Amino acid sequence: MSMVITLNPLLKFSAGQWNTLVNFGLALCGLAGQDCAGTNTSLLEAAPSLPSKQRKAWLRQRILELFKYVNQPPRWLQSPAWPIGDAGPLVFLGQFPVADYFHDEAAVYVFHDPAKDAFTTFVQRC
Repeated sequence: MSMVITLNPLLKFSAGQWNTLVNFGLALCGLAGQDCAGTNTSLLEAAPSLPSKQRKAWLRQRILELFKYVNQPPRWLQSPAWPIGDAGPLVFLGQFPVADYFHDEAAVYVFHDPAKDAFTTFVQRC
């Protein structure tokens, strides 16, 4: 269910902006055939025709609306791997470190799919 795709170079955000805005909306979600906005279109296709600065602001706001979290966004140990469900990105509930279990530093990430009332967890190590 989770996917990781490369950052789309069409629009750029400064470093440190919330994991570069969740790797630019997981490269605008629909670029890998995923339905990010619940409409079978990618964010880039759904973006209105606006001047570059306004389009960037619209995309930033839309990404922040779609990638929800309870208290704070995930701190990825590797590339962002935000799970996308049938209704769009899942809600991030939290993460916890896993010390002294794996050889490397590790963290468990917990997400919720409100549409299915299901949970997704995975581990990242570095």
